[in-house]
This record gives sequence, structure tokens and C-alpha cells, in this order.
Amino acid sequence: MIQKLPKLPTRRVQPARRGIPDMNRSLRASLRRPMAPAKLVTVAPRLAPQPLIILVDISGSMEQYARIFLHFMHALGQKHRRIHMFTFGTRLTKITSFLRTKDVDKAIFDTSNAVKDWSGGTNIGSTLQDFAHQHAGSLSLAKSHLLLVTDGLERGDVTSLEASMKFLSLRTKKITWLNPLLR
Repeated sequence: MIQKLPKLPTRRVQPARRGIPDMNRSLRASLRRPMAPAKLVTVAPRLAPQPLIILVDISGSMEQYARIFLHFMHALGQKHRRIHMFTFGTRLTKITSFLRTKDVDKAIFDTSNAVKDWSGGTNIGSTLQDFAHQHAGSLSLAKSHLLLVTDGLERGDVTSLEASMKFLSLRTKKITWLNPLLR
């Protein structure tokens, strides 16, 4: 299991041994001890885990891998809070809330009940367009790492897939396309 996600600097700061001098904190510290020599307080940006967005293909050709990835996503969801999880086949389903349940069996059961297009076809381009239009505004895509787990077997129009990937590549920090069928 992934223990640590990559960290990104935030706008908040924290005290640090090396960093940017903070005159306000230095002045307050010197006022607390007026007779002691003044010390320069330095700060550095606080680091937060990079948001991770996982989209898993649950079509017929990916069914056995999708179940494995659901268990992997459940473990990630228990450890890290800045993860958003989706499944797609012919439609997009957000499953983050189901996989936050502590009991893995209940989480997988609830997820399988919520997903209506399990082992169906694949429309990668249209579901990525749905993701971009429905969830791009609510998720912080600019800082996110998008993990796309699919075999790439598109049944729909390939031009919509190309347009969706171009749109997402311009708005996310990083995209990783993981194809478990490549050996």
C-alpha cells in the first residue's frame, strides 16, 4: 500500500529552521522576552498531500482488474482523505463515499450496488467529458494527479477521447494512464 503521497506546498506557513524570515513572529517573540537577545524566526510553506483522482474502467475486459483496484482504492481511502474515486464503463459513478467505510466487504458491496454498468461496454471519451464537465469545478484539478486505469478499448468516438485527454492534461498537474492488460 502507498504510505506517502507526494506533497505540495500550500499557502499556509509553519515555523522552520531554514526558510523565509517572518518579521511579525520575530517581533512578537522579542516582545515576550524583552531582556533576551532577539531571534529571527523563519517560516516555510506547509506541505499537504497532493490530491489524487482515480478513475477505474469496469467494463467486461477490465472486470477482474477492477475488483483488485477497488480493494486498492479502499485501502487508499482509509489512509488518505484527499482522494476522489470514480468508476466508469458507459457512465461515470463517484464511489468515494462508499469506499470510505471501514469494513471492506460492506464498502465493496455498496459500491457494486451503486454502479449500474458493471461488465458492460466502454465509452472512455464520453465519460471523461462527463468527468470534466461535472467534477472539474468541484475538485482542485490544477494540483491533482489523475490516475486513469483502463485498457483503452474505446467503443465510442476516438475524437472525443482525444479532446477529453487534451482538456484534462491542460488542467491537471499529472495524468498517469495505467493499462493492466499490457504485460
